[in-house]
Amino acid sequence: MTDVTTTTKVLGLIGDPVSNSLSPRLQNWAIDRLGLDYRYFAFPVKVGAVKEAVIGARELGLKGLNVTVPHKKAAVEYVDCLSRAARVTGAVNTIKFGEGEKIEGDNTDWQGFLKSLELHDFDPDGKKCLVFGAGGAAAGVVYGLVRKGVQNIVIVNRTEAKGVELARKMEGLSPGVDLAARPLAGSDIGERIECSDLVVNATSVGTGSTRGEAIWDDASDFHSEQIVYDLIYNPSPTKLLKLAAESGATTIDGLDMLILQGLESLKSWTGEEFVSGETVDELRQYLRASGGLN
Repeated sequence: MTDVTTTTKVLGLIGDPVSNSLSPRLQNWAIDRLGLDYRYFAFPVKVGAVKEAVIGARELGLKGLNVTVPHKKAAVEYVDCLSRAARVTGAVNTIKFGEGEKIEGDNTDWQGFLKSLELHDFDPDGKKCLVFGAGGAAAGVVYGLVRKGVQNIVIVNRTEAKGVELARKMEGLSPGVDLAARPLAGSDIGERIECSDLVVNATSVGTGSTRGEAIWDDASDFHSEQIVYDLIYNPSPTKLLKLAAESGATTIDGLDMLILQGLESLKSWTGEEFVSGETVDELRQYLRASGGLN
């Protein structure tokens, strides 16, 4: 571990809660591997205090912030400029304090998601996709898939109107992509899952108070020619992934996406990046061993 001195540059995470976040472990591991004079800390910030936190971080000389729940949407209001991804998704997960006190807002979730698919040799181009959820995480996933030129995306959400709203946000990004929204209770959801090449759970069902539950629990709708991806990484596997695996599907949990979106943030702050899949393997093993994951 690099010694902390008066020249050490500070990075951080704001959210509520942040006590169980893996980001400090992830980022400081990467910082040490790259030999950078940086340290990364987690800062609990209550709802309503995001503006003060962002401005205060800039005034204290921090180089950048990650933003996690519940502040990703609120942070949009307190940056000077937004990347295209942050503007379209309506969520900021990375803040960079640039030259002349300029505050830049970005969203790296979609990049982390797509790079994790690359690690598993899956190219979304021309594929049929189904995404459960219509919140911030789902927005990042859908944005990335649209950017990659999938054939179609079905957004399935308990409240269909939210799925329709998300689909509308993504219209025009890639005119050839067909976007549709369906309610979770729809009678055709099983059929739509069965004909999908990629199924993604971007909801919180399967962790926290819903641990042991699955957003979709009919294993017969999954099959060996598809990938089922759950953004949840604790527990792993979730019930959804267990059911999909029983039917022969390739399964992916959310830890790779967490790692890769975090490394994208680090690259934006420092200009340094990892390019090896072996590094992600090492980080995955480290986080599983040190982060209390199961």
